[in-house]
Amino acid sequence: SLTRKFPPPPPLTGQATQHVKGIEELLKVFDGTPGRIVVYFGGNQDASGKSWCPDCASAWPLVKERGEEALTEGNIVKFVHCEVGERAEWKTPDNPFRTHSVLKLERVPTLLEWAGRHDAGEIAHPRKKLVEEQCLDAALLEDFFEP
Repeated sequence: SLTRKFPPPPPLTGQATQHVKGIEELLKVFDGTPGRIVVYFGGNQDASGKSWCPDCASAWPLVKERGEEALTEGNIVKFVHCEVGERAEWKTPDNPFRTHSVLKLERVPTLLEWAGRHDAGEIAHPRKKLVEEQCLDAALLEDFFEP
């Protein structure tokens, strides 16, 4: 036959967590790259990396560890930390993350996953979701990042 079988690509080692702020920067993450994209939404962090959101400050180290592990192992193609704004900005009903037609975030931290092919600049409905205290649960995080 004319078709050749190629071995699967090696894991994408060397990939790093992407940090974005705001909807416009988040949209750039969805650039048509196929595969699993995981986005962690949390309150903005200060220069020392601490968030104004206590739950976010507690969850981020756990989520980051699992996300970077999944990225290194090639289980996901992108791992993104998205800041939703300062406290006052997040609390307004017209925050773009709250009003976005698909995201409709209500609480932070929120962890979402998309899988398959992504149209550039478009956010489809996510496949998986963890919210607030779920982001602190080691078993739920393990399941979330499973291939």
